[in-house]
Amino acid sequence: MLPRVDAGLQQVAQADSLASLRGLEGSAARAYFGLLRQAMAGELAASFTKRARRPPPDPINALLGLGYTLLTEAMMTALEVVGLDPYIGFFHADAYGRPALALDLIEEFRAPIVDSLALTLVNKRLLGPEDFEESDQPDAEPPASRKADSPAAAGVYLNPHGWRVFLREFADRLETETLHPLAGRRLSYRKIFEVQARLAAKTISGEEAHYRPFVWR
Repeated sequence: MLPRVDAGLQQVAQADSLASLRGLEGSAARAYFGLLRQAMAGELAASFTKRARRPPPDPINALLGLGYTLLTEAMMTALEVVGLDPYIGFFHADAYGRPALALDLIEEFRAPIVDSLALTLVNKRLLGPEDFEESDQPDAEPPASRKADSPAAAGVYLNPHGWRVFLREFADRLETETLHPLAGRRLSYRKIFEVQARLAAKTISGEEAHYRPFVWR
């Protein structure tokens, strides 16, 4: 699967449209989630065969979907702090009403925050099958993650205890400090969101020639 990801990276420079770029991203994502599945152990991982959402069909997709939703909301806050509209973006600007710029910037943080958190929760058994439930009324899902007029659909969601565990661990992850190469010092992920949002603002205004993404090491 790694060769598929590497091949996709080599083809990115030749992509001549957003549609072709999204196609490459989709192919690489399928390979990546296949590898993520192999890294997970235990009963919760048994039903995770691919990335799926709306509704999440299994516990792992429930964790990933919830994590990406909370990550997007945190990035939206950072963008608003620096004066950028989170709904005006680039790569994800294919549907009206999506926070496209926030979705663009969280691509840098899906793996180090949400995916690694899901791995920790599953492999260290901080969550178990008893922390999930099937429902067509996802009360445990944050309101911002779904539209008010969206039809109910049966899916797998965290129950109240699972929610508390996930929110505690997610909040701790946002406050975890890591080295930011451009800043030259350790910052919390929440602060790094703001740093990247400011870099995006400088790139848009022309103050910076190129946007420099955060690279997790």
